Amino acid sequence: MQLTGVHPQSESVRQGAVYLVDLARLKSSGSGNDPVMLKEAQNINKSLACLGNVISAIASKKAHVPFRDSKLTYVLQNTLGQDSKTLMICTLSPLEEHRDGGSWFCFYNRLSRLMYMMMVESLNTLRFAKKVNTCELAASK
Repeated sequence: MQLTGVHPQSESVRQGAVYLVDLARLKSSGSGNDPVMLKEAQNINKSLACLGNVISAIASKKAHVPFRDSKLTYVLQNTLGQDSKTLMICTLSPLEEHRDGGSWFCFYNRLSRLMYMMMVESLNTLRFAKKVNTCELAASK
């Protein structure tokens, strides 16, 4: 979804996009006998692993970020890092048949730690910029 906003006083235009992505995780890829479901589970697990690797590379400020490792990360390339805002919602079920949620929780936990590191760094950068802007230069003698 593409968004455009205009500031009412300055008339500056801001553009953005909203991506809604369901990071579904199927039951463990070892369960069941259906080869189609097995392949789909493997693809989902690969995409989630690639997403974790991309966010880890961004948080670590690596020169190469592996966006092309999966279709998911390739599509989300413009929404990760830079000046983007990311919101992740994790839903877990206490039911026994959804016990694979533990691995999803580990994935979510890893990403939330990385995103927190990125957020703290952004806040520190903003605080530094604010301090610089409020500094007064003393006249040279």
